[in-house]
Amino acid sequence: LIIFWNILLKEDFNYESNYKIRQFIRYYKKLCSDNNISVNSLEKSIQLSEGSISKWGKNQPSIDRIVKVAEYFDVSLDYLAGRTRD
Repeated sequence: LIIFWNILLKEDFNYESNYKIRQFIRYYKKLCSDNNISVNSLEKSIQLSEGSISKWGKNQPSIDRIVKVAEYFDVSLDYLAGRTRD
């Protein structure tokens, strides 16, 4: 029973984490679209390697990379996390 409960907790954590990443991806794509900038141009502007942002759907980005996106678009981390509308 304890092993089963740990598996459920792990799956819930992974689901929650994946949901937050998908939400973040949706917001940064909207910001790119609203500002007429491609994801590739964004990567170059914030000095990330080409294709690194597209991998964020599979690999969780580090906080410093998320901060770079927020700073570039002049939005809060709360906005990128979907907690605020501005």
